[in-house]
Amino acid sequence: MENSVFTFDSPRIQQFSLPSNIIYYLNRNKEYPKVLQKLQQSCKYFFARNKLLIVEEDGCFNEDAWPEFSIKNKRENLSKSNAKFMFIYKLYICLIGLNPNIDKNLCSKIFYNNITLLRIYFTTLNLSDYEILASSKCLTDVDIQHCVILNEEKNHVQLDEIFNFTPNIAIFRCIKSTGNTITNQILKNMLANITENCIEKFSVSGCFLSSFFDPNLLCEFIKKAAAPKAIFRFSISFDSDEQKQQISTALFQMLEEWNIPEQRAQIELGGLFPFILYF
Repeated sequence: MENSVFTFDSPRIQQFSLPSNIIYYLNRNKEYPKVLQKLQQSCKYFFARNKLLIVEEDGCFNEDAWPEFSIKNKRENLSKSNAKFMFIYKLYICLIGLNPNIDKNLCSKIFYNNITLLRIYFTTLNLSDYEILASSKCLTDVDIQHCVILNEEKNHVQLDEIFNFTPNIAIFRCIKSTGNTITNQILKNMLANITENCIEKFSVSGCFLSSFFDPNLLCEFIKKAAAPKAIFRFSISFDSDEQKQQISTALFQMLEEWNIPEQRAQIELGGLFPFILYF
């Protein structure tokens, strides 16, 4: 006699009106999270066969709860859960004072990523982990502050390696705790990968400029990336006052020659304080 008690480890076979192969496809098709959610709500058999937590509101990992994950004031413990996650809105990660294994506890549990906004603060992670977190095709807003992102050799990655995972980004902010040097090659790599006229807000802080940095490359990047009335902020350390003056002059000339003056970018350039502001 068939066991009448339902368990998630061994659920009873269901007699659906649709063929089993179609049911299997529907329950595994990550392109339609709303369909998966409706199936789970209609019958717990679907969750048993595909243990998937669909996070359609803000998802948040922080130092107060780690490794617990907050969803609308509810918490799921990652170390104890064998379910995977589907993110379809926003994801926040802030792990100040901790050095968790992001790959083991989070990235390995992501079934599908469809977020539009990503915030990562005070966190250590591998570049491969960041690639998973930034893999959403809908991602348009990224904010990375005081994070350590390492490559396979455990070296700090450069700005272009971070930026190149999101070529269609509209809002990008990166505050570095450890000063990375921006070289001509790094900016060339960013210039080669950026989608034209997609950036609305771009901000980089805590980096150094190479002594051989070419101001014209920065102008090329801004002209290619800028959406109408975009804002670019650079809080960086210059190699010398002469270099700062050269870059300021190049940017001012570029803005003076902007094709459509009413749509030209706004640029803030300087050290931490004060900014030199162009309109």
